[in-house]
Amino acid sequence: MSQLAELEAISRPSATGITQRLLDQGLVERNPHPDDGRSAVILISAAGRRMLERGRRERTAVLAKGIEALSHDERRTLEEALEVLDRLLEEA
Repeated sequence: MSQLAELEAISRPSATGITQRLLDQGLVERNPHPDDGRSAVILISAAGRRMLERGRRERTAVLAKGIEALSHDERRTLEEALEVLDRLLEEA
């Protein structure tokens, strides 16, 4: 939980609560840590993976539909913005 809290910049109790809700919904699984019996490893479950993939497909479809509706100039602006974002990510 400490690593998750740090990674997501949230408190440890928040990470624990979120993880517990995901466990309750069957979206993640808790397994014993192979080297540290006091710790656990949280992994996405098959149901969690399906939900994640479904969400990605839905967002992609919404974006594709929206991009189709853009004018040529708006698409060009979007392409330029993406180039800037790519550059920022490369510099990070």
